[in-house]
This record gives sequence, structure tokens and C-alpha cells, in this order.
Amino acid sequence: MDFSEGTPYTGSVPQFSPDGQYIAHAQACRLVVREASSLAVVALFSVPEQVEALAWSPDSVHILAGPLRTGSVLVFSVEDSAWSCCIEEGSAGCVRACWSPSGAHVLLVADFCIRLSVWSLVGQTCLQLPGPKHAHAGLAFSPDGLQLAIAQRSACKDSVAVYDTRTWQLEGRWSPGTQDLADMAWNPDGSCLAVWEAPTAGHGLLVLSPVGEVLARSTSPGAGLGIRTVAWSPSGQLLAIGSYDGEVQLLSSYTWQRLASFPHPGAVQGPVGLVAYSEVEEERTVLGPRNGAEPDDQGQTRSRFLVSALPMSLQPHRPAADKPPLRMGIGTMLWSHDGAYLATRCDSTPNTIRVWDSGKLALASLVCLKKPVRSVVWDLDSNRLMMCSGYGKLYLWTSNGASCVHIPLPGMKAGTLSWHPTQPSLLLASRDSFACAFL
Repeated sequence: MDFSEGTPYTGSVPQFSPDGQYIAHAQACRLVVREASSLAVVALFSVPEQVEALAWSPDSVHILAGPLRTGSVLVFSVEDSAWSCCIEEGSAGCVRACWSPSGAHVLLVADFCIRLSVWSLVGQTCLQLPGPKHAHAGLAFSPDGLQLAIAQRSACKDSVAVYDTRTWQLEGRWSPGTQDLADMAWNPDGSCLAVWEAPTAGHGLLVLSPVGEVLARSTSPGAGLGIRTVAWSPSGQLLAIGSYDGEVQLLSSYTWQRLASFPHPGAVQGPVGLVAYSEVEEERTVLGPRNGAEPDDQGQTRSRFLVSALPMSLQPHRPAADKPPLRMGIGTMLWSHDGAYLATRCDSTPNTIRVWDSGKLALASLVCLKKPVRSVVWDLDSNRLMMCSGYGKLYLWTSNGASCVHIPLPGMKAGTLSWHPTQPSLLLASRDSFACAFL
């Protein structure tokens, strides 16, 4: 891998534009747009306060920058640096800002979820919809972008409202029959919607049609800890449900029956053919200065992977009950681009990533790191899994093996990763700097 120089940033994590041509990031009271290939600056925009939220429009033309605590967001154009607009939510405040799939509207969720405002950049109009139940959950655009499903709650009852995003007219509102709706997700072709309960209401999930017809119902009376994560496979044939008790269930979209259950115990014995990789630290080195920078005095421990013998015990983690939020259960669950693999991380063993083979319905590989895994991303075009743990290393897994890449940038401790939309490269960010890595 080749690495670019480290670049400082503040506020929101830098983001690739959807077309992969640019990277946007904030630096104090400036919004900076760079070329993704060279990191050369192509545009600079001034903002009155530090940027808290950052989002590209789906067409990669506009950037939304939000000092949300002021109740306003700014929108800039990459194609026309002289154009900009300011959207003010007023005394209601603002807790979330996002784009519509068409890129013609900006959606703002007011403080305390009292309303959802839809601002048009074309007609310069504003339409106010009833407030959602949650600010950062319960808003789901259909894959074709033509429908928006919103979870709402009134008179202590949950409801789901579906709007046409072309006219923003209400297409239907129905009660899913949940006690405490937590979130929802469309399947890849938009033919159904998965809706699940909050942990306080037990382990319950419904699959609904776009008009509210119940297609399937999944409950586990014995699993009292509830659902934490839900993910559709890219084909929509499988639905993975991760629970707070550390188990993943796979449902078939043809029969809506449970195909398999993937437990996450602290000791792993099989199955036959399972390959377990364990990080082994070798020696400590000190990175020299680069381009006049000071050397890293703390140095860096060199690492490599060894294949571990089975059975093996995984490094446990017991969260402190007096330090919220309480992390437990399946915190990470990601499908590969073709649905052949499912990567999971259970917070009781946060140093370990499990890779499951969806064809064999079995555990295919274990990747055990020395430190807890902070970020996991699949390549968008191949079954390559990249991981980081908040230190100066990247970890790569494929079906052929696992490897460790040492970041040659002093002070760069990668805690967040994102793949380039079209090229074999990725963006890695620490708390205050970022860089690009090229395969």
C-alpha cells in the first residue's frame, strides 16, 4: 500500500464524494474540498462556526455543512463557488440534517423531534411534516429514492408513515403493532420493510409490505435482551438479525424461516476448516522524521498474523455497568459486496472479527487483534475486509489470508475507515488528521 501525507481536520470525519472525485473536510471555520487522487485543494468555503455535520449530495455537486447547535445549516456548490445558501430552522433548533436521494431537498429534524422540515433547493420552499419518533433512526429512504418511511409515535402508539419523495404527499400511514419501534430498513429492491422493537420491548421483528401488510413476524421469547443490529444481504435473500445476547439469526426471504443461528461464545472449537488468525507483536520501532516532522517518540510495535490452533479462547471484555453507554451484543454486522460473507463483532470479545460463509452457513475465519476493533469496512468491489483499532496499523483479510499493514505516518492512529466508491483505495482518519491509502 502507498500512503498520502497526513492532513489535519476538525469536526466531522472527512468524506469521499459519491462519485469518488473529491474529499470534503472541515478545518476550524473553513470547509475544504480536495481532489481524492492528489489531495490538492480545489475549493475553500468559510463557515461562521465549527462544522459539526458534513454530507455530500447524492450527485456530488453540493455539500451540506452544519453548525447544528445554531439551528442552521449551510449548503455550498463545488461547481459554482459563488453560490451558497443558509437554511435556518429557527427557535426549534436542529439535531439532524440529511439529503433526499434526488439531491434537490435538505431534510432537517428539529430539536426534540417536534417536526421534520423538507427544504427545496430548486423551489426555495419548505414543507413541514409531523415529527419523527427518533432523530437518528426511523427514517428510511427506499432503494429507488421514491419513498420515505418515517417512524412516528402519537398517543403512546407507534405508526409508520410513507411519503412520496417527488411530491412529499402522504401515501399511507399504518400501525405496525410494535410496543416500542426502534428502527427500520428497506430490503434492496424496496419490496418490503423490516421493523424491529427496542430492547425494552423484547426480541421482535416484523417484515411489512410498503402498504403495511405483515409478511413475516420473528420473535424469540427466550432472548430477552432484544435486537441491536439488522442487515439485509445485497441480494435481499437473507436478513441478518444481531441481538444483545450475542447471537446472529439468518432469515430466508422466501420462507421467512430461520436458516441458521450464529452464536458468539468466548471459546471457539470449530467447525472443520476454520482458519483463525491471531496478531502477534514482535518488536518496537521508532518511525523517523518525514518531511521535516518530528519523529514518533513513542514508537510502534511491529505485528504480523499467525494461524492459531483450535480450540482457542478469545480475549473477553466486561463493560463497566456504571459507565454508559453499556456496550454488549452484536455491535457490528456487515455483508460483503456479493453477500458471500458476513462480518460480525460481538462487544463481549471486541478484539475479534468473525467472518461467516453465507453459502455454508458456518464460521469461515477469525481475525483476533491485540486491541479492540474500532472500524470494519468491506471493499465495494471484492471480498476484502479492512480493519483498524485506533493505532498505527491496518489489518486486511481475504479468503486467502490476513495481513497487517503499518502506517508510515508519525502520529497517525487510524480509528475510522471508508473505501473509495470506485477505486482500490481508502480513507483513514484519526482524531485530528486523515490520509489516503492506495492498494
